[in-house]
Amino acid sequence: MLCIDQRKTPGGAISSATWATWARCAIGVKRREHNTGSRIAPERSSPWARVEVKRDAHGPFQLVYHSVPFRLAGRDLWLKATATMARLYCEHELSAPHVRQTARGMRTTVANYNAPVAQA
Repeated sequence: MLCIDQRKTPGGAISSATWATWARCAIGVKRREHNTGSRIAPERSSPWARVEVKRDAHGPFQLVYHSVPFRLAGRDLWLKATATMARLYCEHELSAPHVRQTARGMRTTVANYNAPVAQA
């Protein structure tokens, strides 16, 4: 079995069979390098959730409320949750990053997201 860097292709194009061979080779190399008796934790994909932002400019995710800029109140946003961050996106643009909280019912509020009248 050859790794992709060992196989030369004349046009530089890589066939799907070659790609599959490279993937198996790369996984095998990774397993051999890290096979020191400890298990390798598989990467978990971060969950995405559609969030309906309420009139108070907070979007609920797993009973934790994250603030968003006031101009986005009433809209549907996408939230990507990782182990440490909760990021809210509006139309593929990051709108509100937060440190992820896990206590149910907690509200994370950023003062700059409030309306100018409320900031005073």
